[in-house]
Amino acid sequence: MQWREITALGALALVPLLLAFFAWSFRRRRRDLARFVDTPLLTIVAPDLDPRRRKARAALSVLAAASLAVALAGPMWGFRWQEVRSEGIDLVIALDTSKSMLATDVAPNRLARAKLGIQDLLTELGGDRVALIPFAGTSFVQCPLTLDRDALRESLEAIEVGIIPRGGTNLPGAIGSAL
Repeated sequence: MQWREITALGALALVPLLLAFFAWSFRRRRRDLARFVDTPLLTIVAPDLDPRRRKARAALSVLAAASLAVALAGPMWGFRWQEVRSEGIDLVIALDTSKSMLATDVAPNRLARAKLGIQDLLTELGGDRVALIPFAGTSFVQCPLTLDRDALRESLEAIEVGIIPRGGTNLPGAIGSAL
């Protein structure tokens, strides 16, 4: 969650708290006034005391808190076409997921080290599109060409040895999938 979502949820949580507070304060005020003076004499003793005004103020406060929550959420409607021109390359990463990637000749194992290398590569790329293809005996496109680095990272985290049930290391098949 980003800070905007957290603050919007916090402001939204304020609404039921305000409602509970105002309900409690109205009951307490009514109880205290009843202890002080009889209800029929209340309009004579305190002619300016109007419960509708207090309720209107409370309603406006709750409405303001709800409006604040909506404003912090940053709602948007409609759309705006924006043409994006970027220069870059299309990069396809083929990642071996065969059982040989479990070898521990590099710590912790080859697959984990390859994933770390890919994550380092992603931080260095600018406006380049990247795709991810796991392969073993066969291959498939795990993540098509995209500029969305977060989606690619999620796809990368999902890759593990055995994701492709057919064993082997079919590099020509991975190259064919990449093309």
